[in-house]
Formats: sequence, structure tokens, C-alpha cells
Amino acid sequence: MQLLTISDLNSEWQPLLANVLWLGELYDQFKRQDSGNRDIPVHIAGESTREAGVHASEVSGCVRRLVYGTQGTERRVRPEDVNINMRRRFQLGHMLHALTQDDFDLMCMLTDGMLTFEDEVKIHPGMGGVAETWKIHSSCDGIFTFLNGQYNPYLRVGVEIKTMSADVFEKANKPLDYHLEQICVYMKALDIPLMWLYYYNKSNSNWTKPMAPFLVTFDHKL
Repeated sequence: MQLLTISDLNSEWQPLLANVLWLGELYDQFKRQDSGNRDIPVHIAGESTREAGVHASEVSGCVRRLVYGTQGTERRVRPEDVNINMRRRFQLGHMLHALTQDDFDLMCMLTDGMLTFEDEVKIHPGMGGVAETWKIHSSCDGIFTFLNGQYNPYLRVGVEIKTMSADVFEKANKPLDYHLEQICVYMKALDIPLMWLYYYNKSNSNWTKPMAPFLVTFDHKL
């Protein structure tokens, strides 16, 4: 039994859900033993580093922003017009992303090769397929790969990390629509059958487990 690609969703794969749920249990175990003695690099990309093309985070919402992105138009904001509070929140979100990705990487290193994690999985037109058709430039926050006793992969799960205020988190009893559209791009381009929407409450550190409704299968309708 395997669930490595979108086409594998056509087979009997539901028994593997227990393996996915184990990710949340493993993460809790890891954090209990985390000494915190490490350095975590954080990269915050600016507008000048963006490639021209479609970016998954912009497929919903402002059409003008999407059009400018496909044209490679750099968005410039005068310093006096900058929302300082939003900029700080944006930068803190990047820091929490980096911490969580580093957590997942170290967590998987402790599984003796039974679980791996790749962060910032790039999507670009050179991959072919939908990425080439739509000139997509994006990166998925990460992909978990489960391996059996012979170290052969049998299950892949993507993860998208979203940090939220307490109010937004408490109201989010299911994935937000524009997040579903965003991860659909990742799943199609990278052929990922399952995606975990990891919502993180910045006020109390609560987070959504890898289970329904925050564990999502690829939706062909989107």
C-alpha cells in the first residue's frame, strides 16, 4: 500500500491515515525533549528577489497583484506608506516558519531513516507540467516522506505553515478557502496527494493536528 502521488488516491489508502496522525504525536514528543540549543537561519525574501510568474500565495484575492506578478513588476511602497505593524507581523511569521521547519527536520532525523523532511520545496517552470504551463514560481513549506523497513518510500505528505492571531485561529474551524486554493497549486505541481495545513496560534502556541479537516486530499475541482 502506498500514497506517494495524486493518482494513488484512487486506491485503498485510508489505513495510512494512522501514520499521518502519528506526525502530530511525534512532534509533541520531540518538543518535550527539545533542549533549544541550536541556531536557526531565517531568510526573509524581498520584492526584488521574486521571479516573474504565478505565485501560489497570490492565486486568490487581488487580481491586479497576480497580473503584476506574472509581468515581474516590482511592488514599491514609499517608506512613509509602510504599515510597520504588518511588516513586523510578516517578519515574525517568517521566523516561526523557520523554527517549525527546523523542528520538523530535527524530529525526522531521530527516526532512524523512517521519516524524512524536505523544506522549501521549489516549484518552477523547468519542472514541466502545470508549473511550466502557468509559469509558476513558488515553494511549498515542506514535504514529509515515510519509508518502510527497506527504506522505500510509501507515503508523502506536504505541509503548509500559517501563523495566526488568537481571534483568527479560534474562528478557523476548517481551512480557509484561499489557503485551500494555494495548497492545491502546490499539490498539483509537486504531485502531492495529502497536505497538512498547520495553523499556529501566535498567542498561546496551539496548532492544528494532521487530521481532518486540516489534512486535505487533492481536490481536482479546485
